[in-house]
Amino acid sequence: MVEERHSKNEPAQTSVEGRIRTKEERDEVNMHVANFFYESGIPLNAINARRFEIKCEAIRQYGPGYKPPSYHEVRVPLLAKTVEQTNKLKEKHEAAWKQYGCTLMSDGWTDRRGCHLINFIVNSPEGTFFLESVDASSQVHDAPMLVDLLQQRIDLIGRDKVVQMVTDNGANYKAACKLLMERISTLFWTPCAAHCLDFILQDIGKMEYAKKKITENFPTKPKADFLKDILAIIDKRWKDQMDQPLYGAALYLNSNKYFDLKTADVLASKLRSAFTEVLAKIVLDQDLQNKIDDQALEYEDLTGSFSNKIAINNIKSKSPSKLFTDYTI
Repeated sequence: MVEERHSKNEPAQTSVEGRIRTKEERDEVNMHVANFFYESGIPLNAINARRFEIKCEAIRQYGPGYKPPSYHEVRVPLLAKTVEQTNKLKEKHEAAWKQYGCTLMSDGWTDRRGCHLINFIVNSPEGTFFLESVDASSQVHDAPMLVDLLQQRIDLIGRDKVVQMVTDNGANYKAACKLLMERISTLFWTPCAAHCLDFILQDIGKMEYAKKKITENFPTKPKADFLKDILAIIDKRWKDQMDQPLYGAALYLNSNKYFDLKTADVLASKLRSAFTEVLAKIVLDQDLQNKIDDQALEYEDLTGSFSNKIAINNIKSKSPSKLFTDYTI
């Protein structure tokens, strides 16, 4: 199928007829495509969409005589079929949310009409799924409003499935997510890594201007000090915003990384503490907590169910979820 081949990044085969087309013929077709965008008021970045490329290849494979769908077909039967396909895709994602848990991400933006929209996206090992977009233009974006909005989406997915909430680093979102974690004790909030990087670059930019002035007046200042200052900015921003226990726990359970750190005695104890903190927060049953903690000790020391050769050989090759599924009780 066209879509399957594209998902594997396989190039489309060029037909003999396609090879002998002149530049003028291609230019004429391109003008028809461009005029369709211009006359219909379609955003030009839609031409970069994967679906647009798949559509063009599907028409090319069909060959001469293709008749596009009618207005009624696009509006009724094809739309219904697309909804059905989307629901089936969502079922696959929901199964992963139930099995592994998921991260709910929100991202606000303002469109050309001045409407403030908030997109909600769910991420899990199955991939990323667009949940919905909410027009929040008429609402005040304070903490009480945001916490209710976020909680509604979490409840829609299921509180037992949402492990983490990722938002931007604005003060209103920080306050909202703090309230949200008080309401839902098993939930973690993590600021957006992209925003953290933006802040790092802003701080460096403010420093690369100060340094310029200093260099002009003190040209002998060592470059090593400049690099040291940059690294200090990165460390501070990253520690303040991205040094989260959930990420530490994830690294602890990633055997491909953890045992190298453990051998070098780097961060191993800190990662273990992060895992314990997360365990206490998301597993409320005391007996189950103790059982998982005992298995974690076996995992650290490669004893018990983790001591056989197969488990040890798979430390570097299997994902944490698969490793623990195979070798825990």
